[in-house]
Amino acid sequence: MTFDARKEAQLCLVQAGGWITFHHKEPIFVFSTAEEKQTYMTLMADKATDANKEGVRAT
Repeated sequence: MTFDARKEAQLCLVQAGGWITFHHKEPIFVFSTAEEKQTYMTLMADKATDANKEGVRAT
């Protein structure tokens, strides 16, 4: 999975059980199982939803 430099993305990566490695000198996110990748995607979606809610409240 493509590397995401945002702090929240890297925190979700750790929570999901993934890690960062390099492929052709580029950093990528790696997961042992499809379940871990799905957990990461769910955590990121939840963060995006929370951010959108915060943006609506701020206006």
